[in-house]
Amino acid sequence: MQLGLIGYYSDFVVYQLVIGVLGVAGLIEVGEEGAPDWIGTALIC
Repeated sequence: MQLGLIGYYSDFVVYQLVIGVLGVAGLIEVGEEGAPDWIGTALIC
């Protein structure tokens, strides 16, 4: 049970990091190319 909880927490942290990176990359791309590209990138990932 404890190991499962740790694994779930690790996945959550990784998910938050990925969302953070996509958010920063998305802001840069929105400035350069527009929102649809960012949405496509988010869906692919």
